[in-house]
Amino acid sequence: MAVSAKATLLGIKWSELSSIDIVLGDQELDIIPTDNPGTSVQSISAYLTGKNYFPGNEIKKEDFKVEGTTIAGETVTIEDFNFSPTVLSKGDNLITVEYKNLTYKFSQQVFDPEVVGISAKFTGEKVYEEDKLDASIFEVTGYYNDGSQHIIDEFNIEPGKFTETGEQTATIEYNGFQTEVTVDVYEKQYLFSVVSELHTPNGSYTPNVYLTNWKENEDYSIDGKTFPSGLKLEIDNWMSEMMGNGTDFAENVQSKIYISVNQDVLSRKAENEKYFDGYFVIGRDTASSTTTASIKILADDKEVYSSGKINSASTDIPTFHIPVDGVKQIVIQTDAYSCGNPFYLGIATN
Repeated sequence: MAVSAKATLLGIKWSELSSIDIVLGDQELDIIPTDNPGTSVQSISAYLTGKNYFPGNEIKKEDFKVEGTTIAGETVTIEDFNFSPTVLSKGDNLITVEYKNLTYKFSQQVFDPEVVGISAKFTGEKVYEEDKLDASIFEVTGYYNDGSQHIIDEFNIEPGKFTETGEQTATIEYNGFQTEVTVDVYEKQYLFSVVSELHTPNGSYTPNVYLTNWKENEDYSIDGKTFPSGLKLEIDNWMSEMMGNGTDFAENVQSKIYISVNQDVLSRKAENEKYFDGYFVIGRDTASSTTTASIKILADDKEVYSSGKINSASTDIPTFHIPVDGVKQIVIQTDAYSCGNPFYLGIATN
């Protein structure tokens, strides 16, 4: 409210015209002498001008837009004001702005920074066919709407492994954002590989030992199962018809399959994958052969498995689960004791 008046005594003017603005504040009445009645601010409003605010941000006067409305109804900008708090926290922040005896309060919502984009690069050494892709070989950076950037530890990778060699593309996804990374993929390295065989005796008139690949849907075990991988060991005495089935071999028929353990491949395996796993099965074509045999597995010349004696009726040969961390060589040793025509042993590894 603006008020103007002259002081008089006995009807005679003795002072100049004087004016005041009366402003009713939140807590008190403010009487303001003025030469321009109505120019005093009677109410204020305020807001923060930034687009995004985040927990821990410090706010300053330059972050505010504070305006006042005068008694006459004009809008003016106010620069001499106080405010609190000065640091924002997550959630709803009540901001208080004070100008003279006027107060204005407003709410400011503050959220954690959000990702607005990502980038990724390959940081591994080599990737081979069939290797499982994981976060350890990529570095992913997230860019946030507060201007910061941070390394992201958990993200999705497609595909899970590469099945072809050469330059391949992996897609990294995080929180709805995607980016692509080019990776050179090398020919697959095998954890286990047969490096040599030793069969004794192995002559024209003695039992022979052959080693071939087990063929899925062509080779079957005696209980009707076929396997996608593995080896097939054949112990064959071509003179059995002359000698008679069940006759002990004149000499022990022994087969040794030497398997190399690739420690470089092993180092890229998870702890629960560092094993030589599998099982032995009697081949269906063995039928009623009377050959008996036993199997041993040696890890760096130390016996770690024994099947005991097995024959064509053996359907429950013990499985093997052999730790190979640090092991250079696995040997599968098969000893046959009596002749039957023929004897097939399937070695199916996981």
